[in-house]
Amino acid sequence: MLKRLLKFTILNVPVVIFIVLRYFLGANTTIQKIYIGSVMLGYYPLFLFAVMLPAFILSFVPKVSKIIAITLMFIINLYFLADSIVFPIYKFHINNFFINMFFTDFQNFGMSSSAIITAIGISAGLLILELLLWKFSAILPNKITLLFMVFFVSAFFSQALYTYALEKSITTISNLSHKFPLYFPIESKELADKTLLASFVDKTDDKNFSELNYPKKELKFDTIPRDSLYNILFIVLESTRFDMFNPEVMPNVYKFSKKAMVCRKHFSTGSVTIPGIFGLFYSIHPTYWQDVKEARKVLHNPIFIDFIQHHNYSAAVFSHSNLERFKIHSAIFDGIKVYENFAGNRDYEKDASMTDSLIHFINTSGKPFFSFIFYKSSHHSYDFPENNVKFKPYKHINMALIDNEAPRLPYLNAYKNSIYYLDGLINKVLKKQEEKNLLDKTII
Repeated sequence: MLKRLLKFTILNVPVVIFIVLRYFLGANTTIQKIYIGSVMLGYYPLFLFAVMLPAFILSFVPKVSKIIAITLMFIINLYFLADSIVFPIYKFHINNFFINMFFTDFQNFGMSSSAIITAIGISAGLLILELLLWKFSAILPNKITLLFMVFFVSAFFSQALYTYALEKSITTISNLSHKFPLYFPIESKELADKTLLASFVDKTDDKNFSELNYPKKELKFDTIPRDSLYNILFIVLESTRFDMFNPEVMPNVYKFSKKAMVCRKHFSTGSVTIPGIFGLFYSIHPTYWQDVKEARKVLHNPIFIDFIQHHNYSAAVFSHSNLERFKIHSAIFDGIKVYENFAGNRDYEKDASMTDSLIHFINTSGKPFFSFIFYKSSHHSYDFPENNVKFKPYKHINMALIDNEAPRLPYLNAYKNSIYYLDGLINKVLKKQEEKNLLDKTII
């Protein structure tokens, strides 16, 4: 039974290599290819062997061992397959945070029914493949287990190459390592600069040391008369690119911009939600995000929000993206009411309901007011009502099946339609502001 388990493990090596190669389609130098190949032939076979240890331990109970082996290989290959889809999009591997986000806020992934059906079909196909590999392992010759010698040599070579690349700062190799899923290369401390290492240890041992010094000085706000304060309204669209700001896609906002200030040299502090929202309010680099979260006991809010609260603004935040999942609520809007439950099942329906709630808040709140509304229809897979389509042909995106070779126009049109729909909702807010003669006293 042990030999069959070993052969079953070896048969899964090409499956893993086939999946993981997806991460490295852009690797083009010879040394990169050598490093990638040695990791594939060295690290992952031994990794699979480690995964299979429960089945090896219970090999004296063949039926149980078989079930465990097939289940473990199915789970690990399903992880690799899912991660190969996730990583090119989010630039990080599936981890505990990602899994927690998936199960607690499933809708934020933009998973359509077709994507779910595709995922179920792929999972079923992968399970069938594992059953076939188990069956095929019975007829393989025992000598194939000698391949583990090749695996050990490759593993040693890949680790030696990585350590050398670190010492010599050969980034064409060392920068590839983060792309490998579940990869933990050896880093030799002897090759590190001992002076810098000692300095780092001394620094982190200092109990007064902190990465975060925000704000630099304690701020004291002058009290401004209420009738001199401006209303402040943040309208934020998820995943909206600057080139969508044009008369065709966003006609209402574009028209409004002609009588407003347009900041064309604004840079987002990140390509995903958390660093983007963080930088929008804190105006510091997003590498401080973890420090801000950990400093909740001593840090209240960004100084902008402190100003709002000091002057007793009527304040409300509107979002159905579960801001507290990322700790955005507690780290940015602490003490401000956050509305997250809105009518409708789809994103565009909730965005419409959210718009009505914002307008009601503006109409009934005291002045001055602060509000932040976070629209989500423009998040993949780009949601909009079918009777509000402007750009054709369009196609709803299925992240499980798309790649860089897919035709661009239908998906781009779906993206444009989602933003065009949100432009209409924003116009509804702007018109209400105009009707109430609030535009001259509101920063939008």
